[in-house]
Amino acid sequence: MDQGIGQFIPLILIITIVVVVVKLKNKGRQTRIDEFNKKHGTNFKNELDLNYFIATKLDKKSETKISSDKKVEVIIKEDDLGESLKRLKKMYNDGHLSKVEFEKAKNKLLK
Repeated sequence: MDQGIGQFIPLILIITIVVVVVKLKNKGRQTRIDEFNKKHGTNFKNELDLNYFIATKLDKKSETKISSDKKVEVIIKEDDLGESLKRLKKMYNDGHLSKVEFEKAKNKLLK
């Protein structure tokens, strides 16, 4: 009998280690979610929702960046300097351009 139980001790030890590692890994994920929720005022319950939010948020930022750059190039190529400056200022006020992007485009127009 002792020999039969002795065979399972390594298996029980391995299972225990795996369970502990999985629990610690999940705790790290939950800590990440909690920190993100606290920092951004969100209320995500699981990592899947958090990752989806981050991916879509980053995609929207990159799309806005690309479209803003293209719009700025079109505005800069216009003949009417005053109208171009007004359109750039509107893009800046609407949040489509950062202060640095606005200044860079404005300087390019004024050269």
